[in-house]
Order: sequence, then structure tokens, then C-alpha cells
Amino acid sequence: MATMTFEEFQASGRDCDDLGAELTDEYWGEEPAHGRIYLDALYIERTDTRPWGARGAYQWYLLIGRNEWFGPLVDLERHLYQFAVAEEYCEK
Repeated sequence: MATMTFEEFQASGRDCDDLGAELTDEYWGEEPAHGRIYLDALYIERTDTRPWGARGAYQWYLLIGRNEWFGPLVDLERHLYQFAVAEEYCEK
């Protein structure tokens, strides 16, 4: 079976104004979380939070297991793509 390319993975992404409503297995609390959903199962959250000591506001946040990243969307998409390939989400 072939694996989708990074560009195909990116193209599967779509904006979402309420991740909790679309990803029913995740707990989000009272406020809706905004972000992008990929392959109808994986997500990157849009946030104003930034890591300690960082200058400027990051717009994106990704958590995979115990690893977390803040930064530009394309950088986080690469991390999420690597995870998706390893976990066989990207099989065509």
C-alpha cells in the first residue's frame, strides 16, 4: 500500500471552530477549541499560548503523547505527518 505525501496530508486539513464537537473522544472543557483537523482524526490546535521565554505569540499547538510543540503551522504539520505515517493513518 502507498503512503500519502506530506502535501497530500496537508491538503486533507480543514479549519475547525470547535474541535471538541468534531472529535468526540477528546475533552475540551467549556470553551470551544479552534484548530485544523487532518484525515478526519488528527488535529493541531490554534492558540495564543506560548512557551516560557518565547517572544511573540505562537498561533499553533500540537500534543502527541508527552511531546508538545508550539510554532508555525507548517512545522507542526511535519510532526503530525510523521506521527500519522508511523501510526498508518496515511495509507492510501
